[in-house]
Amino acid sequence: MGEPVKIQDLASDLIRLSGFEPGQDIEIVCTGLRPGEKLCEELFRAQEQPQRTHHPRILVAHTDCGDGEKLQHDLAELEALLRTRQAAEIKAKLKEIVPEYEPEWKTEDGERKMEDGEWKMENGEWKGEEGEWKV
Repeated sequence: MGEPVKIQDLASDLIRLSGFEPGQDIEIVCTGLRPGEKLCEELFRAQEQPQRTHHPRILVAHTDCGDGEKLQHDLAELEALLRTRQAAEIKAKLKEIVPEYEPEWKTEDGERKMEDGEWKMENGEWKGEEGEWKV
């Protein structure tokens, strides 16, 4: 993936490449993380062991995906739960399917938990305060 790049430096470079001066012509404002954003992205889960390929910069993860029929059954159960808007049951099912899942939602005010009934279905999409989630 290469070396990490600071967003501040990237923004400054793009402003300069556009013929402007950062802080004078265009102000850079740091607003913090938005809902769903991360500071870093993990390439592999903890239980996955990356293995090298013939190319030195390409890695492959071998993982046990489990039983495909069970996954289909679990996803059907999850879809049914989504229609109930019961946050506790939805989070529990997600945690069952993906043990690494941490059921927390972040807002500009900080961290808070999703409460029952905050999401509603409209035209086949879940809509809530944080945005939308297609089923």
